Amino acid sequence: MIGFSSFYSICTGIDTEQSYPYEARRRHCRFNPDIIGATDTNIVKLPSGDEKALKEAVATIGPIAVGIDAMSAEFGAYTSGRLS
Repeated sequence: MIGFSSFYSICTGIDTEQSYPYEARRRHCRFNPDIIGATDTNIVKLPSGDEKALKEAVATIGPIAVGIDAMSAEFGAYTSGRLS
């Protein structure tokens, strides 16, 4: 699930909510590399479904971004609550 957005954030950085607030409208990108909030320095792929590996990564690597495969039948039928 490592796609263009992950590659893009490593190359350019990501904005903060304060510098680029969500507006719920389609507009042209206003990204300003002079006021980035953070940069990614590496991508680490963790084993799928391994909560222990996720816990260790949070403790030793730092903030974690998670991708969800929304194409599964279970996700398509989701309505509310915890998806197991």
